[in-house]
Amino acid sequence: MDIKDLALDDLLNQQDAADNNITLVKAADGVEQDSGEVAIIGISMRIGAANDLDTFWQMLAKGETGIRPLPEARRAAFEEYLHLRGVFHRISEQDYLRETFLDDIDKFDYRFFGMSKQEANLMDPNQRLFLQTGW
Repeated sequence: MDIKDLALDDLLNQQDAADNNITLVKAADGVEQDSGEVAIIGISMRIGAANDLDTFWQMLAKGETGIRPLPEARRAAFEEYLHLRGVFHRISEQDYLRETFLDDIDKFDYRFFGMSKQEANLMDPNQRLFLQTGW
């Protein structure tokens, strides 16, 4: 029997469907269709200080927001940028916003995704995050 000849019943017997709360609906033409419900089969995320789902749920359970000062490495890079732009005074701690900063934003592997460094630099950061978490 070829895989294209298999019916849904061949792949999933009715007892498995009942045990797993799967609803199968017969269409008018006899082809089985799903009930329109959606199943989430995986989830990946990065939100602020939470680099994975478990950390995110732990933060929620503790009532934490993830708001924190700008990480030191990012502060140094920002101050270097300002110095190159002609701003030579050090910025005070109070001038930096407290936000939900992501970790390791500089770790995007543009070569892995078949991009040039310039293309990756011009990309929206949300697109880079989507590619990383999708992979």
